[in-house]
Amino acid sequence: MRDVLPDQLDDCQLHWPTPGSELIIAEGISAANALNVVRSPEWQAVLPVQGKPQNVLTSSQIRIEASAPLMGVRDAIGAGLGDGFVLNRRRYERVILAFDPDADGIHSRALLLLFLHRYMAPLLRAGAVFAARPPLWQIAAKGLAEPVHVWTDGQYNDVCAQLDDRGIHGRDVDRYRGIASIPPQILHATCLDPKTRVLARLTTEHAIATMAAYDRARMDPR
Repeated sequence: MRDVLPDQLDDCQLHWPTPGSELIIAEGISAANALNVVRSPEWQAVLPVQGKPQNVLTSSQIRIEASAPLMGVRDAIGAGLGDGFVLNRRRYERVILAFDPDADGIHSRALLLLFLHRYMAPLLRAGAVFAARPPLWQIAAKGLAEPVHVWTDGQYNDVCAQLDDRGIHGRDVDRYRGIASIPPQILHATCLDPKTRVLARLTTEHAIATMAAYDRARMDPR
């Protein structure tokens, strides 16, 4: 029987077991469109996830299976769910979560990680799930050979302090509103180009820590 793929999937030409193929799961249509501009269509596929994914810790099986975003991820990966998941049937070597580096994006990525942990655990155990790291800030100034990209507000403050110490002032600062606002060449270099991007591998331990954080939040909802 032929696989039924999500309508919003922009697929690539190569698939597992051919090495190198990637499914990039993006936070929303705008981010997916931006990634599509700079991806390699030969080996990088893009799938948008719209809205907050269902929380598998608090949702029923019926609600999970009725979730169009989560079932779209299931269909794109193509290896089943739960006890029926078969790692070597997956359509891509790697799955990359590309979410905005703000509170909403971090929350959505955590919810998707929990879904993968509960229903596609072999992917995590195989080291096949990663998080892209789109920058939050760009800092340019005379005296810098090239712009500096930073990923958190704290890191931004540290870099500015270091530049002050070096006497570098008159900075040109951009704060990106999300993946869709990042210039294409910067998005390609920081999230898609294997030669320059830095991906964070997501593991079972990350998922367990995320579950513990949700448990603490439920017990102390302040």
